[in-house]
Amino acid sequence: MSFSRAASVFALLALASSSGSLVACSGAGGDPAPGAKPGADAGADTKPVVDSGPTPEGVADPAADPVPAGLPALSARASEADLPADLSCFGQAQPVGIGKGDDREVHIVELGGTDNDRVAGAKAELFFSNVVSGTPDLVGVGATPENADQKAKAGTFNAAIPAGFIAVHFPLSEGHIETIAFDLDTRPAGFISATVAPSSTVEALSSLIGGIAYKPTPGAGRLVVRAVDCADLPLANAHVTIEVDGVVPAMVTTSDATGIRKSYFGDAELPGPGKWTSRSGVVAFLDVPNGKALRLVVRGKPDAAGAVKVLGIRKLPIVVDGVVTAKISPFKTP
Repeated sequence: MSFSRAASVFALLALASSSGSLVACSGAGGDPAPGAKPGADAGADTKPVVDSGPTPEGVADPAADPVPAGLPALSARASEADLPADLSCFGQAQPVGIGKGDDREVHIVELGGTDNDRVAGAKAELFFSNVVSGTPDLVGVGATPENADQKAKAGTFNAAIPAGFIAVHFPLSEGHIETIAFDLDTRPAGFISATVAPSSTVEALSSLIGGIAYKPTPGAGRLVVRAVDCADLPLANAHVTIEVDGVVPAMVTTSDATGIRKSYFGDAELPGPGKWTSRSGVVAFLDVPNGKALRLVVRGKPDAAGAVKVLGIRKLPIVVDGVVTAKISPFKTP
């Protein structure tokens, strides 16, 4: 795998969309964030901004990882254009998969590849409630072709899947890391694309975030999330914090320190020094401890004149030595 492809893979991990388009297009890694002046350092002024909005569900004070001053107004990216963020679904229940559903074709694709890079033999466990607990609603295995005539079906399976947001679990397997992908939207027509993560790719991108000397903490996990609006479009200029047992910890910034590391991804699909989300909406957390109550909170300015408000909250589990991906939206998740 080339460096450029590996570099984009970790950002791509942040989202599975049923159309198969997983590209995370974004800004903090080199391009100015939407609303910022070209050439300006988006994180130069880190004076905290007071959150004058409501504190739904008792969100924790983000003083240890504060919203930077100079945070631009939110925008959502669609077809290379910046649009006003759609926050109309705030607090509404997320539409999860309900019922038996229609026959759908699922493509299991290697992270960072195209639909031509499907993974034969990969096992996918589907949870229609978008909650990974107990027995999966469905288990599918990517087809292994026995001859050239069957090659077009490699890495695919068909099953009755309801429309809505669902979760997919890929168990640990040879060459691939254990992964849980929440918020896979099956409502759009066409095949459903689910990604399985190569261990080598995740390790390489973790080093890009933590530095050459970085070693992952054994028994901890990785979270890769994308802030989105109600139309499922990536949110730019959002600040994302993680709560651990109800407290927002300070983020680690040196390779030899112990604690959680955070990196916003930029337009070049690489980890960057940004202080808020770029047009990809992607942020990654490394060395997230196991056995803790974890919650991610998205804050931002709905408009340039407005105050910083809480825009999305997402509780998530950890996969020990693995990866959890999710979207954080204004919807209330299960």
